[in-house]
Amino acid sequence: MTTHRRGDRNPDDWLDWLLGLLIVAALFTFAGWCLTALAWHQH
Repeated sequence: MTTHRRGDRNPDDWLDWLLGLLIVAALFTFAGWCLTALAWHQH
């Protein structure tokens, strides 16, 4: 098992960041789709 020093770049850090970004993007897409659907039904 390798230990990471504080100065080293942990390979898992960017993976967690990418996963978080993907989740945020999915939430924004879902929210936008819901708002579009609601606006569409208003007409």
